Amino acid sequence: MRGPIAGFWIRLLAQIIDLCLWGFLASVLGVALALLAPDRLGLANALPESTSCKDLPAPPPGIRPPAGFSPNRIEHCSSSFFGIEFRNAVILTEQQGEGTITRERSLTYAVDRDLRRIDVFDLDTLLWLGFLAYVVAAQALSGATLGKRALGLRVVRYSQPPGWRAAAVRNLVLDAPILLVYALVPATRFIGVWTLLAISAALALCNLAIGIEVWLTARKGKPSIHDRIAGTRVVRLAPATEEAVA
Repeated sequence: MRGPIAGFWIRLLAQIIDLCLWGFLASVLGVALALLAPDRLGLANALPESTSCKDLPAPPPGIRPPAGFSPNRIEHCSSSFFGIEFRNAVILTEQQGEGTITRERSLTYAVDRDLRRIDVFDLDTLLWLGFLAYVVAAQALSGATLGKRALGLRVVRYSQPPGWRAAAVRNLVLDAPILLVYALVPATRFIGVWTLLAISAALALCNLAIGIEVWLTARKGKPSIHDRIAGTRVVRLAPATEEAVA
């Protein structure tokens, strides 16, 4: 499996294909689990998702905002996946400021259909960790996820599929900032929302820097940092090669 190093945009398109496919399949699984155990399991987002909100005059019983938080707006929002309702939430929003300069912060509480607060375990982090596991397994065994295979791309090491170690290393380096954000979400109650937002912003900048580095190196036909560390390459197969390995 030989070929030139793949360009940035075709690699990005392959990633988008994989994300959309996994987002849909994960949503089907997550919505099913949330419906089976609505008081224990939840799902924050689905793909596709429709959300409708309506204003409430006051926080429902059982929802007490922390001291010093005075919401200007209270909403009940319901999220659906192809018409199947999978999440209800009460969102308290506080706006402070004068003139055109305002500061906004919000708190979200999961509730049932009767607006009673419930404590659920959101499945989003586990489902996206499942996506990472799928990507690593697909690249380790065949060098390609469905998105890469559809566009004739392969991850290779010495012209062969990279194997488990190299596939894990390249994806951990590439996705480390996002994984750290997901890992920090459960710690919100200990480090505070604003600290989490600051850390998340810093990690987002790191992720942006990695994306720019991938773009720059791909333009020059060189391997990016995660591939250099793992000893891998992302190549675009010639049509004859694609037929041979299909």
